[in-house]
Amino acid sequence: MAAPAPVRQRPWHIRRGGVAVVVLVIATLALLTATEALAQDGPGWLLYLLHDVVWVPFWSWIWVRSGFWSLIWLAPIAGLSVAVLLEFLGLAQPMRYLQTAVLRLVLNTWAGGALLGFQQAIGWGRNREGLMVAILRADLLRAETVAKAVAETDVAGKLNPTALGRMASQLCYLRAQDEATQIRVAEALALIALVAPPEATAHWRAVVQRIWSHPETDRIEALTQITPQALETLLADMRQGVVAPVTLALATLGVARDDSLQRQDLMQAWFTHWARLRHQTSPRRTDLAEAETLINFEFWAARAETGLATRAVAADRSGWLAGLLPGVAMHRAMGERAAAGLPARRIGGDA
Repeated sequence: MAAPAPVRQRPWHIRRGGVAVVVLVIATLALLTATEALAQDGPGWLLYLLHDVVWVPFWSWIWVRSGFWSLIWLAPIAGLSVAVLLEFLGLAQPMRYLQTAVLRLVLNTWAGGALLGFQQAIGWGRNREGLMVAILRADLLRAETVAKAVAETDVAGKLNPTALGRMASQLCYLRAQDEATQIRVAEALALIALVAPPEATAHWRAVVQRIWSHPETDRIEALTQITPQALETLLADMRQGVVAPVTLALATLGVARDDSLQRQDLMQAWFTHWARLRHQTSPRRTDLAEAETLINFEFWAARAETGLATRAVAADRSGWLAGLLPGVAMHRAMGERAAAGLPARRIGGDA
């Protein structure tokens, strides 16, 4: 996985010391001029000349001539200067907040793509746009939260995925080669598939695939659109502990995105074996633990278990069929319950 970009270290002590020296020099010269402490026929002549030729006309132009009307244009300039100085000294970040607000406004419009293309054209490179990446990650997190809330209410096709798709594609563009970002974008596409119409899902998948290279697209699609046959093979490899965490995370998205009846047993086997290996294997399975940090594993596991439980309710056989077959379990434990050795959740309540 790509190493994080180094944090830029700014020389705050040098900046603050330099500003302090400049302020002290200006204050000293102003005091010497005001008190006329230097002789006018000596070196002080040049200082008095600057005061009469430069400072007096300048002060007359900006204040004496217009008086308080000068505040109309002087106040914004003074406020901006103070903000720049505070930013320069590291005492506050008013300019960064303004920059963030402007970038967020642009990135959330049609002009966002033009901005990304412009910053690449002027040669910033793909490792010097940390602020934009931070903004996109924060906004993508908010968009994912909204999508997950919609998914949990099962209101399919009711969310406009434009914000989620735009953030994911822009982040993908800036960090196309970063594996963590690839997983993040793949998870965003999986969320879009849950809450948006199929044509919206196809659109944003096509946008992202144009950014990724063909090998990357094939590798990621093979896992997020995993087939039952490939899933069975991967499940066996997972038991052996020979699967990379990135592959496990992407495959989990592929398993949880489709809760169709044909994949129900494989989905149950995937999360049940995951929980069992995660909690009952010694030594600790660090590959599974790392994979869980790469995606919102709890959300996808809960969604899979909810889908399986819903189908169990729809096919409840705890009535007359259980009476015909006494002693036969009508439901199987899943996920964490199976790993912990607990009985299956009963219809209408916990066991």
